[in-house]
Amino acid sequence: MPQIRKRVFLIGIRKDINYDVEKIFEDINKTHYVPNSTKLEKLNKKKYVTVKDAIVDLPKLKPGQGKIETKFKSKLKNEYIKKIRKQNDLKIFDHVARTHNESDKKRFKEMSKNKWTFEKLLEKKPLLNHKKQRVNQTTFA
Repeated sequence: MPQIRKRVFLIGIRKDINYDVEKIFEDINKTHYVPNSTKLEKLNKKKYVTVKDAIVDLPKLKPGQGKIETKFKSKLKNEYIKKIRKQNDLKIFDHVARTHNESDKKRFKEMSKNKWTFEKLLEKKPLLNHKKQRVNQTTFA
């Protein structure tokens, strides 16, 4: 699933190999740009893949709907989907939407209405806190 986030990669080179470590990073072939890229950074690169790009062809589900195995024929709408799905795939697996309890619905409504992250929601409406709190920076638009 596409995600734009910082990652750390550790690359080790044995001491007996004469190689410039800085060159490793220079030689990485960057194929896509990220949302806050400059015009120069975007030059000759593809647009980043969004979550929407990755799931646009999946059947729409309401909370609690879906099956572990579903008959499905992708319409292959974009380059990413063409890459991850085969033309002859006839099933998808684990396409199941979780159910939302009343507290979830209240949280989603407030976040959507105010374009807040979950962290901002907890700051502004502490009564909507969740016992199993996991703060992420998703903003509801």
